[in-house]
Amino acid sequence: MNPFGDDVRIGIVKGLPCLIALKTGCVCKTPSDNAHVKSRKAGGDKESIVPLCRLHHNELHNIGKLTFQAKYSIDLDEEAAKLSAILDNN
Repeated sequence: MNPFGDDVRIGIVKGLPCLIALKTGCVCKTPSDNAHVKSRKAGGDKESIVPLCRLHHNELHNIGKLTFQAKYSIDLDEEAAKLSAILDNN
């Protein structure tokens, strides 16, 4: 089984708007990816993904999680936990 959830959960997250677009008003030009807040090697699972467009997802990987969070004043772990709680209750 995929540690980041089943195909339905993955599809739901991909269908959500980019978190950075919601926070900043950025007009993201690509659909959201399932961005891993915690990698599989670090024990990441279905509760550690957030929707980020490809641009912001790549930026996260390029500048690192802490710099990304500081730049956008966002706590990715908190956002992943909120999203997981919503998805787990539906």
